[in-house]
Amino acid sequence: MPALPYEAIYELTSDAVYELELHDDRSPVFVRVNPAAARQLGRASREVVGLSLAEVLGEQAGDTERRARECARTRAMVKATRAVRLPTGDAIFETTLVPRVDDEGRVFGVLGVARDVTDRADAERALREANAELERRVEERTAELRATVTALESFCYSVSHDLRTPLRAIDGFSRALLEDHRSALDAKGQDYLDRVCRAARRMDAIIDALLALSRLDRAELELARVDVTALGREVWTDLDHGPRTTFDASPGLVAEADPRLLRVVLENLLGNALKFTRDASTPRVELGGDSARRHFWVRDNGVGFDPRHAARLFQPFQRVHADRFPGEGIGLATVLRAVTRHGGRAWAEGAVDAGATFHFTLGSAA
Repeated sequence: MPALPYEAIYELTSDAVYELELHDDRSPVFVRVNPAAARQLGRASREVVGLSLAEVLGEQAGDTERRARECARTRAMVKATRAVRLPTGDAIFETTLVPRVDDEGRVFGVLGVARDVTDRADAERALREANAELERRVEERTAELRATVTALESFCYSVSHDLRTPLRAIDGFSRALLEDHRSALDAKGQDYLDRVCRAARRMDAIIDALLALSRLDRAELELARVDVTALGREVWTDLDHGPRTTFDASPGLVAEADPRLLRVVLENLLGNALKFTRDASTPRVELGGDSARRHFWVRDNGVGFDPRHAARLFQPFQRVHADRFPGEGIGLATVLRAVTRHGGRAWAEGAVDAGATFHFTLGSAA
């Protein structure tokens, strides 16, 4: 397809194209104006040709004249973006000026192309304003979060000191009563005090678990390359697992993670697996994963769980085997909080009396 001739492009383009003739003693004069430029000026092309910049643009002509003379003096392209008030309305133009040179090498004028970028400028301004508003809201939200964290720290302090002290007093005096005055109590009274002691100790353990959970959010992540296989075996060794339970950790598992938080994850998952396999004829626990995908899992052949309850397992105090196995109901919530700090997620698969697999990721795969 043959290219459009210069004249056709000149006439059809939506950009304003014009030629100015330079004079030493007067404002540059329009010698040619395309239809787009004439429309922006609110006149016919023939009405503009022969008029000077000052006659057409009035007091706004000064900036364009300075740039035109700079273009002629430097013999180089000059670009500028400026707001102009025209008969058709206020607009912002991106203007390019190039020198016109005759056969003898003398600059006799400039060729100008002005593109209306008002819509783009408006969009950029709206984006800047939206970003500024977003930053303001982020600052406000950050301030609110700081206040929330401060309140949480204050609450944790109260839990650690104000609530724990009377709780331990209840446990201590109940024990003393049992030890010093057991003979004065009948069997029912002794049972009541035993229950008080157990409840106090359980509440103390729950407080410990909640404080540990809250500390996960405040601790700074210190990422390092972790040998997950070795860490899993180390955690398993520290657990009171006995000789019956078999543990297998896939070799070569590694991760970029906070070693302390990853230990917390494995302590809870392996501890749970050990607890829920205690009634299995041949208890077995496995640690596996895919290092490249940053995906790991702990599998056991224990009591499992109803799949309908999978979503609530990682919520605090949601225990599906509370009647058969001891615990505070905080362990899996702690796991979720720790892997979330790494940008990961946690989920579970299982069936009643068919074991369970607890998965976790440590962020997106590289």
